[in-house]
Amino acid sequence: MGTLYKRKPNGPYHGEWYDEHGQRQRRALKTRDAAIARQRLRANELAATDRAAHGPQVGLAQAIGWVLTPDRPAATLRSYEQKGRHLVRLLGDVQLRELGRGAVKDFVHTRLEEGAASSTVHKELVVLRLALGEARDRELWVGDVRGIVPTVRSDYKPRTRWLSPDELEALLPELPPDRQLWVMIACYTGANLSEVERIAPADIVGDRIHIRGTKRRTRDRWVPIAAPLKPWLRGAQLPVERWGNITRDLAAASVRAGIGCDPGCAMHCRIRHQHRQRCAAEHAHAWPPTANDLRRTFASWLIQEGVDALVVAKLMGHSTTRMVELVYAQLHADNYRDAINRLPTARKLRGV
Repeated sequence: MGTLYKRKPNGPYHGEWYDEHGQRQRRALKTRDAAIARQRLRANELAATDRAAHGPQVGLAQAIGWVLTPDRPAATLRSYEQKGRHLVRLLGDVQLRELGRGAVKDFVHTRLEEGAASSTVHKELVVLRLALGEARDRELWVGDVRGIVPTVRSDYKPRTRWLSPDELEALLPELPPDRQLWVMIACYTGANLSEVERIAPADIVGDRIHIRGTKRRTRDRWVPIAAPLKPWLRGAQLPVERWGNITRDLAAASVRAGIGCDPGCAMHCRIRHQHRQRCAAEHAHAWPPTANDLRRTFASWLIQEGVDALVVAKLMGHSTTRMVELVYAQLHADNYRDAINRLPTARKLRGV
């Protein structure tokens, strides 16, 4: 490896190395961080000596295209395509050998100024890392991915919205019959939007229902049919019709049902339009439920009844309990109250 040095004690690092012709090269590495300087020196040295650096030019758009392989789930492909368009829009179809950390940091700054959430920018950088990795695996680019792509912490906070049995009972009459079936399947099987819409008559065998998940191998599963769901499936028209704008329709039905707010104003939400609008604004953090909140409802009901988290995870198509514990399962106030009531009390303190 080449040599690091400084021209001034507190100045940035410089690098010295030899290219493929044996000529000595020197360049300012533009950092005072020794670890980053070593990464940049190594990248410069590889670019000057490895055959990949002198091979065909590879643009960013082409590298992103290598990431979009047919074996990825359709939803993942759509997401990667969208993230890739933002990368090419702001970075241009730049040659990978010319892509530097400064340009990527400018991309991050611009996206955040445009109003993109940090979690979105984080996913866009994931696509960029994958693209650079693909190019490196094909020996068409050399360099350090971590040295070029900075880390952006995601500010994603999972929603905590779930439907109580009373809220579900109030919501169903406000929906058309086919949408009622849609909601019941989601709440009693834990299936997500696309999984609900793939259920066909052949997927109902005996007292089980086949959830044909495609995102991962574990997502394809069999779920026992809950007693409240059985009458809804008798003679049901399956597969259910695709729900185009489920968020909008659930929001409207929630307003009509008066759910998503405290019981004191639920009655007013049903009969007063202005009150509904004000209530929606004041309770935006928990109102209205979305399609994924129906899946969260399934997990929360089971966890609240004391079902083991691993059982819930398997029913939802997860291989571990992590997603159940961090994202889906929500406890009821009674769960906390029951836990506190189980705390032991010393005999001498009982009369205090």
